[in-house]
Amino acid sequence: MKITFLGSGSAFVKISENYQSNILITVSEEQESETTTKNLLIDAGSHINESLDSIGLDESDIHAIFLTHNHSDHNGGLEYIGFKTFFTPDIKDKPVLFADTKVLTTLWDDVLQGNMRSINGQQVNLSAYYNVKSVKPKTSFQFLGTVFTPVRMTHVVDHIDEVPSYGLKWEHNDVKFFFSGDTQFDFWRLMPFWEYADVIFQDCEFLEYENSVHAQFHQLRDIPEQYRSKMWLYHYMLYGKTFEELETEVKSAGFAGLVKRGEEFDTNQLKGVINESINQ
Repeated sequence: MKITFLGSGSAFVKISENYQSNILITVSEEQESETTTKNLLIDAGSHINESLDSIGLDESDIHAIFLTHNHSDHNGGLEYIGFKTFFTPDIKDKPVLFADTKVLTTLWDDVLQGNMRSINGQQVNLSAYYNVKSVKPKTSFQFLGTVFTPVRMTHVVDHIDEVPSYGLKWEHNDVKFFFSGDTQFDFWRLMPFWEYADVIFQDCEFLEYENSVHAQFHQLRDIPEQYRSKMWLYHYMLYGKTFEELETEVKSAGFAGLVKRGEEFDTNQLKGVINESINQ
């Protein structure tokens, strides 16, 4: 399995610096002497056209998408992918779209239907563009033999409701991953997932003032070293610093690293690093 961060930036990041935090999971499976390779996209933000093109891919290379929640840096590219795959004759299979039931409902009703409902002289719904797979709470979904489990995170809360937002946990080649998705800092809620994982991809904001919807660097800096040492920070802006300056600050604080645009993580390589660390 290869995990590629198409981008590692936050919602307002400039394309000249980074792309929004969407990741591509590439899985290969051998069946009857044939190898099948497919791509699962975690979120499709408004930069998706450019970020896919930057690694030589396009919408035809996307076989499935998991949507963590409904903000434009995570769902803004679903209109693009939906229209492009719908109108491209060579693409026979619609991409699979995995998401929590409530996330899917608000995605169509509140986000996409205004632009995508009317097409070819008729009114359609989300299933015209995607093979929709609703993921019920506390259940998992499979992609090419790997089981992915969505985990509810606290991201945006208004005076009536908590807007549903999800991270993911999964295991491949004996390496356990936790991808936080957008989340507030809540040590006791996040700690069991940090404990579970060998590799953590953690939402992190570097603002100097308080931010109520994302975990912040000054908060994460104070968590136990056992979690920081296996934690890669993403979903950030540079705020006038260079990537190298910010990366130095992150590593000096004991974190595994700061994810850069286009960075790849391979489970075979990660397994070797983890085993070496255990044996030391």
